[in-house]
Amino acid sequence: MAAAEVSARDTILAIAVEMIDADGEAALRMADIAERAGVAVALISHHFGSREGLVSEAQLFRFRRQPFLDAARIEAAVMAIDDVESFRGLLHELTRDVVGLQRSVLRMERVTEIAATHGRPELRGKVMDANREVTDSIQHAIALAQRVGFVRRDLDARALALFVQAYAMGFVLADLDPNRPDDEALATVIDAVTAGLYAS
Repeated sequence: MAAAEVSARDTILAIAVEMIDADGEAALRMADIAERAGVAVALISHHFGSREGLVSEAQLFRFRRQPFLDAARIEAAVMAIDDVESFRGLLHELTRDVVGLQRSVLRMERVTEIAATHGRPELRGKVMDANREVTDSIQHAIALAQRVGFVRRDLDARALALFVQAYAMGFVLADLDPNRPDDEALATVIDAVTAGLYAS
């Protein structure tokens, strides 16, 4: 595939993601994307097959986006700080972000994408691949924290990565609770539950 085609594909996908973020999947129109990207609708069809194919790719991008950013934030912190207490402080801050109500839309989007795989084996395979990539990214950040001595080395990094995702996704239930505690209270509970994960 030529570099110009890769660039056009990336541009189309970025515009689709931006439009879904702003107005939801139902508002996505191929003609609008083509106009904004400066391409023909036929080129969108060439790269994504159909509107459904484009929506699927955009939703998968959105499924991966925030966890990749969080994993990169952990990696950057591991490289920038040199003691366990500072690392714990950073993870407490990240935990507050993850449990926060501002992430409720992102959590629900991920749950919706997972639910949409029911009875759709092709989409299920794509979501499984995307989730594997997310888990790989988080596992890499955890393994790095283990190497520098912030996280216990006797714990399996992949198991920890899956645990982190499970509790983050589980906050969909908190989002639905009309008596939801504030973000700090939730983050404090997570700190208490995960205290045994840190290296001494």
